[in-house]
Amino acid sequence: MAPTVLLEPVQDWKHIHFRIAELVGREKQALDHFKQLEFRTLDVGKRLQQFFDHERVTLVEVKPPMIRLQGTINHPLSQLLYTELGLQPAQIAPPEHQWVDYHAERIPLLDTDHLFIHRLSMHPASEKLLRRLKQTSSWNRSPAVLGGNVHDISSWLMMSWTPSGRHEIMDELIHIAEQHAALSHAGLIGQF
Repeated sequence: MAPTVLLEPVQDWKHIHFRIAELVGREKQALDHFKQLEFRTLDVGKRLQQFFDHERVTLVEVKPPMIRLQGTINHPLSQLLYTELGLQPAQIAPPEHQWVDYHAERIPLLDTDHLFIHRLSMHPASEKLLRRLKQTSSWNRSPAVLGGNVHDISSWLMMSWTPSGRHEIMDELIHIAEQHAALSHAGLIGQF
């Protein structure tokens, strides 16, 4: 029978990843992953700076019965987006909280240039909640909505805890940037 190991919950995703690597004898591989990820993050950050420049981004999670605005602290995703990749958080992203939950009808103006939307599931309750959000003036007056910069994303909050997940998040961001650049050049942004 295999031994049971309990890992202490910590916010440092690298600590958890390395601890698991130690348990299975793959510390060198974990260190290699960290090094590769660091180089890629620097490269992708420079590329994304050219696209996002000083535009503000906000992550919204549709999590029935609430709408969650992801904050700028205490989460590996916040660290990746705002510290490592250098994206600019919108002022509505709570700077002193990991997240803030709102009822759809009470959400503040989504004053941001880009909205990244994650639906917790394709459950009918999530779709209904998203429809309610889209009927609010906070949604319809949002610069991101008016500019065609609303992006459906994968489960970045969960993915941000592993090197492979962080690579996938960067792949999605690059895809969003390239897709937006192609639409901008075609003159399609802002016509909807």
